[in-house]
Parts: sequence; structure tokens; C-alpha cells
Amino acid sequence: MGLATSQVRLLALTSRKADVEMQIQLNSKRKTMLTREATELAKLYYAKLQNARIQYSTTNGYKDVTYNYLMGTDNGTYFDGIVTSSTNIERKTSDSMILTDAFGRVILSDSMIGIVLSTLNHGHTPGLEGAQVFPDGSTDWGNETVETKTITAMKYLLESMSGSQNASSPLGTSETAADLLAVYNSLYDGTAWEADGGTKDPKLGLQILQELLRNGLQKNGSAIYRKNDGAGYKYYSSINCQTGTEVSLENGVFYIIKDASNSYQYVSATDGSMYWNESLVPGLNATRAGQLCQMFSYYGSIFSAAFNGSYGDAPCNVVADFELVGTEWKLKENGNSAYTSALNVDNLQEGLKSGVYQLVNVATPVTGGYEKAQGLDYFKTQNYVVEKPDSQARETITAWYDAARADLNEKESYWDSEITALSSELNSITTEIDSVKKLREDAITSTFKWGNA
Repeated sequence: MGLATSQVRLLALTSRKADVEMQIQLNSKRKTMLTREATELAKLYYAKLQNARIQYSTTNGYKDVTYNYLMGTDNGTYFDGIVTSSTNIERKTSDSMILTDAFGRVILSDSMIGIVLSTLNHGHTPGLEGAQVFPDGSTDWGNETVETKTITAMKYLLESMSGSQNASSPLGTSETAADLLAVYNSLYDGTAWEADGGTKDPKLGLQILQELLRNGLQKNGSAIYRKNDGAGYKYYSSINCQTGTEVSLENGVFYIIKDASNSYQYVSATDGSMYWNESLVPGLNATRAGQLCQMFSYYGSIFSAAFNGSYGDAPCNVVADFELVGTEWKLKENGNSAYTSALNVDNLQEGLKSGVYQLVNVATPVTGGYEKAQGLDYFKTQNYVVEKPDSQARETITAWYDAARADLNEKESYWDSEITALSSELNSITTEIDSVKKLREDAITSTFKWGNA
């Protein structure tokens, strides 16, 4: 009986030993897997630390480039900041830098698309070159250009920003826009010259708007002063014409001109040969003209690029799904998914680095032309944007890494303790097996000795 019992015990111990050895092997593999996870975690941590963000410089440090930074915020406060050159808004480094998709098609907000559609559905721009009025009263309008469409788009932009009832897509109330709209309409429609019984002249109004769009206000944006010294008019940089620097009017530059008494205001569109008294262009003073120039500079780049070409059937270069309903262009339902995607900061950041989104530099708002593959490096070289790790992101990533590493360490400690416990059990089992074997051998030896006695 003792021999049989020892044999059963030996078999049980041997089976348990095999189980413990298997468990030790499994736990050792788990530890090896933890080592691999730790290695991958370290690689991912390093990669995340090297994952730079496309940013721009501010007085408070660097911030991520966003859609609103590149294309503007659709509200009256932001518009006021643009046209008044306010430092209260974060204006992009260059007005000519805009956002497109990988194929160079402009990505516009829903509201800005509404302005583009209003322009496309607009009949004509008053004052077009080549316009003719026939004896029967019909009119043959000249061909629309990127420039004239852009000028018309500005009219709808001002209506939207001023909260006008005529606006198809109001963007918010701006007192500045409301004041500018009155001046703009008087030029756009040519009604400014109807004062005192004058003749409506949209051609002259369009010419002034074109001068502002093409050349802007004089370089410093302030008024210059003219004085008749008996030999003809001369122009000076100061109201004190005796001591002010004499200014030579440049052909094609738009000026605000006052006389030495500072009581009259004029504008010059060419070489000084044409003037319009302020009463003929109500409200068009140095301040308003400067604001129009700021508007043209910022929004002109966006709209002119949108009208420079076509996409699909629509006669505009905008990434959106349009449809022609009757004689009017409309945006299809959910047709502006590109804007929705670009509005997500992470999507935009990754897209700028991968080329899904492109920054382009509009050469001039007159034609809206730009190179469709300048690449991100160009804008980094120009210091328009920078690519650098975000310090706040670094702190977040480090905290994530520390937490993940602590979790791995906890798992490793657990499996170490399990292996240690199993190793101790294995030693005990081995010792007991040796003991049982010894008892069995002693029993067998004793039996054979008894049988030989």
C-alpha cells in the first residue's frame, strides 16, 4: 500500500510541476510582451514629441494655424478689425495667403459661399467697359472679369456685414460696414454724381473702385495737401505746406487730397488731372477710402481666387457642390463638406503637412492668380507660418507617456511576483518529488531485502 500511495503521489506532483513550469513560461512571455510594449511606447512617445504643429507668431507666443486664421471669421467684429487695421484681432501675416484643397480650389465658409452665389446670380456690374445702350433702350453689357466679380462680391459682403435686409446671408452687424455700404453703393451704382442735379455715372464709380482694388491708397494711407503757389498746384505731405515735403503724384495711385485750409477733400485716380469734391462722393474721405483698401486687400484675395476658374459645372473655383436651379446657382444640401472638415483644427494641421490642404499666395486681387503647388516650405521660408513642437502638447504627451509607463511597470511587477511565487512552488514540488522518490526507492529496496532473507 505504501508503494502504491507513493506512486500516486509522485504522479500528482509531476503533473503539478509540469503545470507550474508551463505557467512560468507563459508569465515569462507576458513579461517579454511588456518589454516590447515598453519599446513601442517609447518610440511612439518620441514620435509624438517630434510631431510639430503649423503655427503663427503672436505677441503671446505661437498658436496653431486654423481655418479662421487663414480665411477670416464670419462676424461683424472681425470685419471691423480688418478694415480698421485693429490690433485686437489676430490677422494673418499676409492678406494674400489663403487656403485651398490639394487641387488649388478655394475652401469657403457657408456664408462666403452665399456671397459668391449672389455674385454669380447677379445680373451685371454697372460701368463695365464696352457697355452700350441701343436706340431701343436695351443694353449690351461688357464681359465680366475676375476683378468686376470681386468688386460685386464686396457689395454683397458689405450688405451681409451691415445686417442689410437685402443680404442673402447676413454675417453679423458692423457699424463700419453700414457706413461703408452707403459710400460703396454710391460708387457702384454711380449715384454719387446725381447730387446737385448731376448725371449718374457708374463708369466713373467703377473706375474709382478699380483704382482702390488695384493700387490702394497712397502708401501711408493719410491725406496729402495741395497749394496753389501762383504757378500751379503743388502737393505736400503736411497741412503746413510751407515746411511739408513736396509729393509727386504717381500715375495710377489713389489719393485723398485736401487744400491748405484742411476744409475740402478730393480724390485723384490718375496723375492729378481728375478730382471729385467730397460732396459728389458722399462720405469718401481718407478714413473711408483707407477702410475700403483694407477690405479689398484682405477679402479681395479670397474672392478673386474663388472667381479665378471653375470647378465642375459652376463658374467659380470653389470646393463645393453647386447645382443650377432654373437660372440660379445654388448650393446643394450638405454640399460644403470641405469647409466642415477644414474647420477641424487637427484635420487642417494634418492636411497642411500631408498636402491634402494647400496654402497659396494670391498674386493680385485683380486676377486672383496663384501658383497651385507652392508647398508649405515656401510659406515657412517667408515666415508666414512656422512648424514647431507645441509646448503645451509636449506636457500633455509627457503626462500620457508617464501614465502608460507606470501602467506597464505595475503589470511587470505583478508578473514578477507571480513568477517568483511559482518558482518557489516549483522548488517545493521538486524537493517533495525527490523525497517521494527516495521513499519509494527505500520501500522497493526494503522489499527485495525481505524477500532474500
